[in-house]
Amino acid sequence: MSTLTIDIFELARSCQTLEGEVILEDLGPLRERDPQLTVSPIKFVATGLGSIRQYPAVSLSIEGEAQMSCATCNRLVSVPLAHELTFILTKSEAEADSIPLDEDEEDQDVIVGSTTFDVNAWVEEEVLLTLPMVARHDDCHYEPEPEEEAPKNNPFAGLADALKKHS
Repeated sequence: MSTLTIDIFELARSCQTLEGEVILEDLGPLRERDPQLTVSPIKFVATGLGSIRQYPAVSLSIEGEAQMSCATCNRLVSVPLAHELTFILTKSEAEADSIPLDEDEEDQDVIVGSTTFDVNAWVEEEVLLTLPMVARHDDCHYEPEPEEEAPKNNPFAGLADALKKHS
């Protein structure tokens, strides 16, 4: 996979739009959890927003589809991936940590930008955060077979007889 790098600060400043497609090849830890996991090529749109709260900002929109194992029947289930988020850009981790985020701004995140920003890694991270922990078919209902109840042994069943014999 060829890596797409951009000056993300310039994208934010110029309010331009970058569109493309990323093929996720390394799904690492997710494959360990679900060996059947596959992800279609992810379409993305990154748009410069100028500035938010005096910081450069961009939005990222991703769209695609994943095939995951259904947690109920273990057959493949198609999971649509669609997510859009606004990112406030900083030049360092320390600066990113110092920016408070309001609870009202749950569709915003703070990331460290660079002049050689890896778009592929950015898209991949957002896909991984968008994937559900568990996938299920809408119409998949698992009905466990009723277990036969084992006869219960009452440890005190013979106590009355034992007491009568000793009295």
